[in-house]
Amino acid sequence: KAAGVTEFTVAELTMLAQNHIELPEDAQAQFEKLIDALEDLEDVQQVYHNVEFV
Repeated sequence: KAAGVTEFTVAELTMLAQNHIELPEDAQAQFEKLIDALEDLEDVQQVYHNVEFV
């Protein structure tokens, strides 16, 4: 058996919204464009939101 790490343990922290807001259909495209722009930023690792699409 090779020497080294044989098992990994992962710990993550996730943000869960306690209050959700409803987003009307006419604003969904604009919201998705904003989320895409944020995710494309090099310094952004995770994007969280509390939006529920109606």
